[in-house]
Amino acid sequence: MDTGNANTGSDSGVTRTLKAGRTAKIAGETSALKKKKRAKLKREIRAVAVFLAFSFPTILGLLVFKYGMAFNSVIYSFFRYSQNDLANPPGPFVWFENYERIFQSPIFWDQLKNTLILFVFGMAFGFFPPIVYTIFMSQIGRGQATLRYLRMLPGAIPGVAALAVWKYIYDSDFGILNTVVGFFDIPPQRWLEDPALVKFTLRFSGLLGGFNMLYLITINNIPEEIYEAARIDGASEFRCVFAITIPGMSTMIATQFLLSMSGALLAFQDVLVMTGQQGGPDGAASTLMMGVYNRMFTNIDYGSAMALAVIIVLLTCFFLLIRMYFARRLDDEGTGRRNKNRWKS
Repeated sequence: MDTGNANTGSDSGVTRTLKAGRTAKIAGETSALKKKKRAKLKREIRAVAVFLAFSFPTILGLLVFKYGMAFNSVIYSFFRYSQNDLANPPGPFVWFENYERIFQSPIFWDQLKNTLILFVFGMAFGFFPPIVYTIFMSQIGRGQATLRYLRMLPGAIPGVAALAVWKYIYDSDFGILNTVVGFFDIPPQRWLEDPALVKFTLRFSGLLGGFNMLYLITINNIPEEIYEAARIDGASEFRCVFAITIPGMSTMIATQFLLSMSGALLAFQDVLVMTGQQGGPDGAASTLMMGVYNRMFTNIDYGSAMALAVIIVLLTCFFLLIRMYFARRLDDEGTGRRNKNRWKS
């Protein structure tokens, strides 16, 4: 009887000891886990603090000189802010009067038409040719690096200097282009003085300068195994380009398209250098950005210039939404076709 009680007491003591040991172990693990979490949190806070310390000047510059200026442009577009208001800027609040004057001006609609036409010519001469050049260049084995560097070398020339060279080439009296077309019995053309030719002329140079390194990088990132599998299945090189290369470039092509569209709406430097402040004969090549420039620095009409700048931003967003809508529809149709083919199989 006493022996049984002793054994029972001994067992309960062992049990309490084991429980106490497990409790201490759990407490130790919990304490260690808390210390690790605190150490990790400190490291993350330190990393964020270092990031903010180094990026603060950039963030401040963006807020003040980019977003702040953009916000001011929107605000000033609702004020008259003309030459008569320079002593007391920004002048009286006129609501949407600046926007009404812009939409009622035939010059705005001419500039919008010129901008869209330049965009179409830019797509024909400066957007699609680089894609073709890059695909051909990717097929070259030996000498690709040399050819790539030679194609990129003109990019080191400042833009204004390159435009000045092209302006000399297009000169109606001493230009090289008229000398070249003369060999084909074509009379000399007034490339930059003829309203019917000036927009074509401004974008024709893109046909000779097209090369995009990002396209080549995208093509090189496509796995070679995909091409090998296609060739084993009997696909020709021409078929591989349309079935593998171009679809593999689709994301980059879409990105470059957005940049091209934005650049077309902001076309200014080449038009100003090659055609002057008026945008060619009778404003035949004057763009929306030329309108902003002339309203601000020639007419000293800051309110109207800011309103036109806001309209350009809204147009950019509008075209961006259209592009995203059609891209989504194409993606949905492609997904539907794939699902249909999978169901049939």
